[in-house]
Amino acid sequence: MWILIIAPLRAYSSTLLYQANNGGCFLCSSKDPATILWLMLHLSIGDTWNTINNVERRLGTAVSGIYAVLLSSLFASYKYYQVVPLAGKLLGLTCLWLATASVLVTQTWWLNPLPNGQRDKLYPVVGDVQTRFV
Repeated sequence: MWILIIAPLRAYSSTLLYQANNGGCFLCSSKDPATILWLMLHLSIGDTWNTINNVERRLGTAVSGIYAVLLSSLFASYKYYQVVPLAGKLLGLTCLWLATASVLVTQTWWLNPLPNGQRDKLYPVVGDVQTRFV
């Protein structure tokens, strides 16, 4: 789903934004010079969440993180919509998947308490997990 639907929607909506600027720099948009940067911020937040959820397996922090990813996607879609309405609507479709993912991540956290019966904290804490960079 991600590779087949979400990535092309992001690429096409960014192409529409590029064309709206007459093939010019994204940062030269008269409506909002930082429009593309909002998508980059969303992607950065998403990558951070991906590490927390899939590498470190910190379920509680992943719940908070996925909602940050969803909010950043909504904001990026809104900013795209202000420049090119169709681009904003297309980018907004990714929010549907992220809303679904938010529910799934929240339920995964709720259904998987720690061995002591408590749930993982919703905020980052120092724990047993060690992230290693290659």
